[in-house]
Amino acid sequence: MKNILVVSQHFYPENFRFNDLVFDLAKDCDVTVLTAIPNYPEGSFFTGYKIFSPIVEYVRGVNIIRVPIIPRGNSKLKLALNYFSFMVIGSIYGIFLGLFVSFERVLVCQTSPIFMALPAIIYKFLRKIPVTLWITDLWPESLVATNTIKNHSFINMLEQVVRWIYQNVDSILVSCKGFESSIRSKHPSAKIEYFPYWAEEFYKRVLPDPEFKFSDSFKLMFAGNIGTAQNLGLLAEAVSKLDESISIEVIIVGDGRGRTILENAIDRFGVRHKFNFIGSFPPERMPALFAHADALYLSLRKDPIFEITVPSKLQSYMACGKPVLASIDGEAAQIITEAGCGFVAPAEELNGLINAISKMARMKSEDLQKLGDNSEKYYKQYFNREKSMKDIRRLLGV
Repeated sequence: MKNILVVSQHFYPENFRFNDLVFDLAKDCDVTVLTAIPNYPEGSFFTGYKIFSPIVEYVRGVNIIRVPIIPRGNSKLKLALNYFSFMVIGSIYGIFLGLFVSFERVLVCQTSPIFMALPAIIYKFLRKIPVTLWITDLWPESLVATNTIKNHSFINMLEQVVRWIYQNVDSILVSCKGFESSIRSKHPSAKIEYFPYWAEEFYKRVLPDPEFKFSDSFKLMFAGNIGTAQNLGLLAEAVSKLDESISIEVIIVGDGRGRTILENAIDRFGVRHKFNFIGSFPPERMPALFAHADALYLSLRKDPIFEITVPSKLQSYMACGKPVLASIDGEAAQIITEAGCGFVAPAEELNGLINAISKMARMKSEDLQKLGDNSEKYYKQYFNREKSMKDIRRLLGV
């Protein structure tokens, strides 16, 4: 049985797609995860967790080592300290593991920040074993795109750190094909393979959740993090400009730093009565919520980095056999178009979004059903979970 170390600042009970991968690997591998005290996305430690407790957990066959960190909070300063604390303290843990514990392979599941790869690289230096870096968030491009950092000198410094990290791992997996060009520009000889997201097994067509009752209007649902990258204010403006004959209910599932911005836009455009915020729910409940929707909404701001980004929620939407309405460019738009599973408006193009909503809202239920069928068919062909689990074992040599 292979002994694998997984390094990621984020892990269960935080909701990330690679949790599913790790728990699946634990079926036939001895898996240890080096991660942080859970605090994403709320910014404070989850109930039952403190800064130094618990340090070690065992969940569903996975050994979990928790690194004490500064929680994310609700400011850029606290977020920076959150990233820095995991990098420093996690690296100390990496030294300790390198001195006393033997693993045969290291996998880094890299969301933000890329610094989470440092403990793995330190372990590699001490033990001389291969490290695979799975990139699901491209740095520093994503920071620039979300206006998290504007200082050019600091961005250049980050570029050098990222370059060093790429050059000190043995192989790189990318969740989006478009990431490869950025990586090649920093490490031309990098060994890169495409390893896209999938959806957990519970994402499938199910009956609607009976706890919820929505209107008889056209129901457009957005699920996930509400951030500036999603540019949901554009959706509020588009809804305000729809023809009066179109009855619509926009259902928002989730929360995030951009919720206040969205609510301000909703009030500014006078569409409060057309938006329904229902809160956040465990991932397992999402398919039954999706089942209420006539279409699911996907969006990203206009930016070069977002043109090569495919939000993981797209796979979840498609696995549940739902039509997709999107305000997005690039790779994600291409997938929706190829699948024939919905309508796409170019990012930040207001009139295009208004037209897309209008077309979909006027469609017959049987035509919406066909779009949903196309969604599910494409998902099973290109993002199949069983295939992904086999692929990761091949890529890790387990």
